[in-house]
Amino acid sequence: MVDRWQWRLDLVKKYSVSGVYHFFVTVESPVKSFVMVNIWHKGGSLEGLGFCVASLRNRLSTKDNLIRGGIIQANYNLCVSGSGMDENGDHMFLWCPNLGKICFLIRNWMGIHSGDSTRLSDHLLQFVHLGDYT
Repeated sequence: MVDRWQWRLDLVKKYSVSGVYHFFVTVESPVKSFVMVNIWHKGGSLEGLGFCVASLRNRLSTKDNLIRGGIIQANYNLCVSGSGMDENGDHMFLWCPNLGKICFLIRNWMGIHSGDSTRLSDHLLQFVHLGDYT
């Protein structure tokens, strides 16, 4: 069997930026309202938007998702930083004693003082509002 990526929103035309935009403005989803209100049309890069959407939908290439997709074996679940904990988006970006410090240091460097979020999606929402982009 051939393993390949497939864009399910449009099997004929395949992936396009206009197709993603059409999805966000026409399909009701929990992600849609957040992205449309807080991220889309904010002047950010497409890469940044892609990362935000992937993190909101739990589609980052973290080990928990790679295991769930059958890409790696379940016994390879530990964080790449050597923390000894299971790797997922929340752990890597917020709670990892090695990698999670980066978000804290960036916030301090930017002069942003706030409470820590427990989930990556909450952290993203917090940053959008802290930056006064709403």
